[in-house]
Amino acid sequence: MEFFGMVLLAGVAFGGMQWWWKRRLKKTFGVGSMGGLFRVAQKQAQAWDLAVTDVADTYGLSVTPPLRAQLLSASGEIDGLPVAIVARREDRGDSTRRITRLEVDVNLPRTLRMRAESPVELLRVALFGQDATVGSEAFDAETYVDGLSPALLTSLCAGETRRALARWFRSGGSIEDGALHFPLTDIKGPADITAAIERARSLGEHLTQLRPSDPQWVQERLSQAALTDPETGFRIQAATLLIQTFRDAPLAVETADRLLDADHPMLRVRGASLSDLPQAVDVAQSVALDAAASRDARVAAVVVLAERFPASAQASDAVTTLLQDPTSKAFTAALMMAPRLPPAPLDILSALVTEDDPNVTGPVIVELIRHGRAAQSPMLELVANAETPGAVQAALSVLSATADIHAVVPLKAAAEVHTDAATARALETTIATIQARTPGAKPGQLSFSEATEGQLSVSEAAERAPAEEPA
Repeated sequence: MEFFGMVLLAGVAFGGMQWWWKRRLKKTFGVGSMGGLFRVAQKQAQAWDLAVTDVADTYGLSVTPPLRAQLLSASGEIDGLPVAIVARREDRGDSTRRITRLEVDVNLPRTLRMRAESPVELLRVALFGQDATVGSEAFDAETYVDGLSPALLTSLCAGETRRALARWFRSGGSIEDGALHFPLTDIKGPADITAAIERARSLGEHLTQLRPSDPQWVQERLSQAALTDPETGFRIQAATLLIQTFRDAPLAVETADRLLDADHPMLRVRGASLSDLPQAVDVAQSVALDAAASRDARVAAVVVLAERFPASAQASDAVTTLLQDPTSKAFTAALMMAPRLPPAPLDILSALVTEDDPNVTGPVIVELIRHGRAAQSPMLELVANAETPGAVQAALSVLSATADIHAVVPLKAAAEVHTDAATARALETTIATIQARTPGAKPGQLSFSEATEGQLSVSEAAERAPAEEPA
């Protein structure tokens, strides 16, 4: 009985598999058996060969006789464009796949790869970061790009070229090895191949007019894009790359001059970063203080002011204004760039040193130290009146670097008020540091009472120390 049961189960399983395969073949290929599948493949191969032969006759292409179990291929030139209708098999490990596509050589750089974003590429971007971009939000979101420098890529994608490429990629085309590629699948007749050729020919005629190997052409494309491209993001990228890559070129300077009047704050900043026109510094200051401008534009403007115009009143005024508002989009940039300018006003820095954020207090301490002895009085006042240990310790950091012997008595008084251990240690360390700087004294030699033999009183040290003077 067990034997007959196993035979019955095997029969049911085999019948189920047959049913599943027939259903799958029917659903996928419209046939109900492997023999039917073979006939479908044979019919598709005949349709391909007939279509390729017809298209080759129409366009004057040469047909390549197929190898064993291969399809026809064809190649030649159409209006000067090298064209190939490719059919070949590719071995991939244990599997083989047939490739049928149109290839049109348009003389682009061989390293360039462009195609519509696929789920695989989107996953790779999510894991490892963005692929190359050109500054056009829609184009960058839809297109995978690799293999060119930013300046060359942006120059290639300027203006109408970008829109033509986007249409090509949306239709299923790609660019590989300097050529247009278009998959030729499910070919039912010559019209299918002809449509692909005409689409590629239209784009190819446009692309062959480009001269990416000519630096002057790249400059001109970037300049024109920076001034006239309809997409602001693309204009900003073109302007940035033109100025970075061709900074000494007359065309870059001329473009920068014209960008001072651009309609977007970032474009005006890019102009101010290179232009030698007198209004360039005013343009940068205006953007730095423009509350309506983006954070990136305002930060870039502050950097331009600090790097190109550090001695100007506009730079100092802008940074001073921004430092008074820690909530400003450009506050951090102003704080980072402040060391490149004359020291910011003491009252503004003294207010900032009470901030709880170490990313703020650290640079502020550095700025206060630049004021030298002039910072002593406001920092002593802060030590006496501050309510938080952090503010006291920040002020002590400044005093350690700048104060003279006159600060010792107020610091000793502060030690009676600030009794927490960390502040007490900071006060002790600050006093010791001041002792080490006092003329005629050594660390540990100062006392806070009248001097005895071998000691130096605070009053005597003060007499020896130079009078407090501004930095």
